[in-house]
Amino acid sequence: MNKLLLLSFITLLFSCDSVSIGAYKKVKFKPTQCANPWDFNGSEGEAVDRFKEYLFTNGITEIKSFRLSSDNKSYCEACSCEGRDTYTFSILKTEYDLLKTIPPFDQLD
Repeated sequence: MNKLLLLSFITLLFSCDSVSIGAYKKVKFKPTQCANPWDFNGSEGEAVDRFKEYLFTNGITEIKSFRLSSDNKSYCEACSCEGRDTYTFSILKTEYDLLKTIPPFDQLD
């Protein structure tokens, strides 16, 4: 009886994980050095927190697996140039079309 209960629990656990993984879309985004919408209006706090808050304020309800990476390449120093950071994160697939309407994500493929 205990083995059957344990097997049922494990099956349920893994079946739920596989459904939730498929519900997300991975996004890779390279923000500009200082011309990002989340950097205006007296922004305070860490850039990553401001970035996430900007997405939440614009209707994105969940961000998973957020990763910030940086490179050592040389970029121009103008605000509109790409910066060294890359944000990689996952959002619900059902919200991806919404994300593509939010500047600057409206340039995503």
